[in-house]
Amino acid sequence: MHAFAHVDYSHGLRLVARRMEVDGVMTTVDAVLADPALHPLLSDEGPFASWRYPSGTSQSFPLHDTFPTAAPQLGWRPKFTAPVSVAVTTAPPSGDATVLRVMDPSGGTDSIRLSPGLVRDLAVQADLLCEHRPQLAANGFERIGVFVRDQAQGAFDGTQSQPGACYALCWDSHDGRVRCLRVQGGVLTDLLPAPRFVPGTAWRRFRLEAAGSVLTFVLDGERLLQVQDGAWASGEFGIGCHEYFTTNANMRGARIDTFHADVPGGFALALSPGPASGELHLRRSRGIPGDTYFTALTATPGGFPNGWFFGLDPQLSDLLAGLGSGSPAFLGLLDGDGAHDFGWFGLPPGLPLQGVCLALDPTLRSWQASAPVAVTTR
Repeated sequence: MHAFAHVDYSHGLRLVARRMEVDGVMTTVDAVLADPALHPLLSDEGPFASWRYPSGTSQSFPLHDTFPTAAPQLGWRPKFTAPVSVAVTTAPPSGDATVLRVMDPSGGTDSIRLSPGLVRDLAVQADLLCEHRPQLAANGFERIGVFVRDQAQGAFDGTQSQPGACYALCWDSHDGRVRCLRVQGGVLTDLLPAPRFVPGTAWRRFRLEAAGSVLTFVLDGERLLQVQDGAWASGEFGIGCHEYFTTNANMRGARIDTFHADVPGGFALALSPGPASGELHLRRSRGIPGDTYFTALTATPGGFPNGWFFGLDPQLSDLLAGLGSGSPAFLGLLDGDGAHDFGWFGLPPGLPLQGVCLALDPTLRSWQASAPVAVTTR
C-alpha cells in the first residue's frame, strides 16, 4: 500500500524515443498526448496537459499567450525583473489596451523564458513593438528579439558578466538593423550574409524555427535566412531585451502583444466520415490562433502524393471556387486554440476525397501546410 503521492518505475509505460511520425509528419510524444485529435493514438484518458511527473519547468505544446492585464497565461521565468502590463501609443495587432513589457529598470539585459522539457525542435513567434529612435543613437540603443536553445539562463545577447548562449532574431532601435544571431562564449555572430535594416516604428512579427541543425529566421512573414548551425542543439526559449544606453531613462523594454510556440510541422488537417451517410467532418488544428486557413479538397486522385498542390491535383477553377465561396469548409480564421471544426452533410456516399490545408500568416507571406490526408465518405 502506497500513499497517493508515491511514484516509482512500475507506475506507467516509459517511452524512450520522443519522436513520432503521424501520417508522414514528424512530431513528438508530448505533442501527440496534448493534441485533442491525436491523443487517442497513445491514450484513452483525454488530452494531457502534463504527461510526466512534475519537474517545475516542462510544459506541453502548443503554447500561446496573449498577455492579459491580470497576468501572463504561461509560467514565464524572468531573468531579473517580473514583466508588467503597460499601455502603448502604437496600437498592437490584437487591439488590446495593454501589452507585456520585459525590462530591468536598473538597465542591461532582461528576458522571460520557458523550458521546452525534452523537446529539441520548436518554432517560436512573437509580436514585438519596434520603436525606431535614431535621434538617440549618440546615447545608445535597445535590442529586442526572440531566442531559442538558450543555455545561459536567459542571458539573451549578453557578452560580459553573463555571456549568452543561444540563437536569437533581434532588432536594434537606433538603425533598425535586424540580426540573426548565434551567441556563443560572449561572441555575437550575425549569420546573415549581409547587414539587413528594417527602420521605422511598427509592430513586427518575429519567428524563429529550430529543427535539428536547421535554423529559420522570419520577420513579418519574410524568410530572412535558413541556415545550418550546430552550436546549440537544445535549450530554453523566450523573449529578450538589452539596453545599451548611457542614460537608463531612455529604456522602453521589449513590449510583447502575443506569443506562440509549437513543434515544427504541428499544423494538421483531419478528414473523417460522420456516422450518417454522406457526412464529413473537417478539423484543422495546431495552427496559430487568428491565422487564415485555406483548405483544398479534390475528388480526383491525380498524382498523389506528387501533384502540384502539396500532393493534390485539383483544377485551378476548383481552387478558385473554394476560395471565392467563403464557405468555412474552405476558408476562415483559426480560433483561439489554433483550430477550426466544420461538418459537411449530404455528400454522395463512397466519394473519395483528398485534402490539404494552409495556415496563412496575416501578412500572407508566411504559411504552414498540413500533411495531405484522404477519406472516403460513407
